[in-house]
Amino acid sequence: MYTEVVANDFDPQNQDQDRDYTLRVLLVGIGITVVGFFAVGFETGRLAWVGLLWSLSLYAVGVFIGFLFSVTWVVESEAAAAGGTTSSLKYLPNTGLAQIADWLTKIIVGLTLVELQNIPPKILSLSTIIAASLGNGEAVKGLAYAMILFFPILGFLAMYLSTRLFLNQGIRKAEEHAALITYAARVAVYNPQASLQYPNRGVTEAAASTASDIAKVPLRKLSNLNDIVAWARAQSIRGASLPSAWKDAIKGFEKALKLEPDDPSLRLDYAIALFNDGAAPEPVIEQIDKGLRLADPTKEPELVSRLQGSLVMAYLYLPQPDGFTKAIHAAERLIASPLPKQAKIYFNAACAYGQKYGYLKKRDNSDPEDIERARAKVLEYTRQALDLDPSIVEALRRVSDPNYPNKWKDDTDLEALIDDPDFTALVWKNATPAQKPTQR
Repeated sequence: MYTEVVANDFDPQNQDQDRDYTLRVLLVGIGITVVGFFAVGFETGRLAWVGLLWSLSLYAVGVFIGFLFSVTWVVESEAAAAGGTTSSLKYLPNTGLAQIADWLTKIIVGLTLVELQNIPPKILSLSTIIAASLGNGEAVKGLAYAMILFFPILGFLAMYLSTRLFLNQGIRKAEEHAALITYAARVAVYNPQASLQYPNRGVTEAAASTASDIAKVPLRKLSNLNDIVAWARAQSIRGASLPSAWKDAIKGFEKALKLEPDDPSLRLDYAIALFNDGAAPEPVIEQIDKGLRLADPTKEPELVSRLQGSLVMAYLYLPQPDGFTKAIHAAERLIASPLPKQAKIYFNAACAYGQKYGYLKKRDNSDPEDIERARAKVLEYTRQALDLDPSIVEALRRVSDPNYPNKWKDDTDLEALIDDPDFTALVWKNATPAQKPTQR
């Protein structure tokens, strides 16, 4: 699996300082031990070499354990840093080595806890063996015991710190060399506000310009996952002015999902591309559902909120009454949740109840109380949407005014309330005479 992260740039000067510090720790530790050997007065040089070999062996044990712990830390910390709330810019391979390291780390920790009371006697037994190879004597026994405690800890710290400081940076550099699209370009085309309703909200002119440059690269030449995702997102940005670009975005996201099928953010991006290319609501809903199953609300609340909001909107395009029934249920569940909520959630809830209101009014056997409840909900959610974002009034006018310029043929959710005085007072209270629907 790949984990989305933002790669942090390290200061080369600080990196050199960290490397020097690690080397100093290593050299000082070895130096202290060598001095200790001679301080206790070994009889021959052979014994000094035996002691050095024991020291290096114990050090290697610490290095091995430190490597296992540090690899696991890098993968887990990067995954936590992604969280779905920051830019989805980089993919860190969760390799088989990292998985094996994770398993071995858990085994080591588990066995240590189980055998905790037996560890001191085993250390004492090992110190006796080491002391025997060094010539015995009380001073040698003490030194052997100190070696067992000192060198594994030194090796663990040296490897743990080195891996944390340099492994992540090395992975980033290796991936940058393999990529055709630069890291800065991937940053530019990532849009953390994208949703079904607002696919290109927050996109700047600089991002649009970068998207045009990225789109010039043929998709067939891209094999790096980062490049493919950036290319597909660039096509989505171009779709705002060039509708045919949505088809290219679909191709890009399909290729990316073959490499990384478990990324909820990519599922949402793919659903947005399908929707804007005019796909039926069913495949759009399928992709959003997959994204919701993959996303973690505790780590990615913003992403889950966008997914659920997009799901509500997709339901609105299903045949009635099934569509608005599902949309109402999903919208009110999201509104009642602790997830972040934006004006578009209340807008979609108003549209769902607007569909229900129009549907019930057309049926001769509808209960008047049901009709009035639907109308009241439209007014309630319309007010809440306007309170959160007054600019959403244009979207409300588009879906309620039959003669609104350049509206989509399906933007009819609130047309049943066009003559409702309470609704028009909310939506057109600041409109000019030319803007009001009665003037068209």
